[in-house]
Amino acid sequence: VIPGTAFHGAFFAMVDFGEPLENFDRLLRQQEDFKKTLLAQEERVRLLVVSAINRAKSGQKGSEGFSHRCDEVAQRRENVKQVTEKRRNSLLQSQLLQNFRRDTNECGAWIVEKQQIATDESYKDPTNLQGKLQRHQAFEAEVAANKEGMNRINLVSFLSVGNLVIPQLHVVNTVRGTD
Repeated sequence: VIPGTAFHGAFFAMVDFGEPLENFDRLLRQQEDFKKTLLAQEERVRLLVVSAINRAKSGQKGSEGFSHRCDEVAQRRENVKQVTEKRRNSLLQSQLLQNFRRDTNECGAWIVEKQQIATDESYKDPTNLQGKLQRHQAFEAEVAANKEGMNRINLVSFLSVGNLVIPQLHVVNTVRGTD
């Protein structure tokens, strides 16, 4: 049980939060596997605590030291569980942040592309008006089709400020030492 605790500390020392986004699934699987390992070892820790209680009740020599050591192991184990849950939450928040960044980058690129089309002055040339009208209608339809996505990004931005994105960005930067 004790050597595993040292491994747990090394596992949590990793500062990878799934960037780029393709790494996220791998990290979340590792996190879930780690949690399963912890749960699988719960019985061993429970038996250790029961053994310490039984030794203390029977008054065996050295039972105080053994009980104290068992308490330390149980406390470290509880700390590892808490850190595991915090890391999982950080990974999920990181995924939300990265999805948001990806969506905003895609939307921004689309806006730049469409802005170039919208500012094209070829409309002043009176030739081929039917073709220009069709392109304009297609442009309007594309803007309308993408309106929902842009509204979603705006809503996420509005809701996220102060609640998710900024604190998570701060956590990631702090862990990396770039804050």
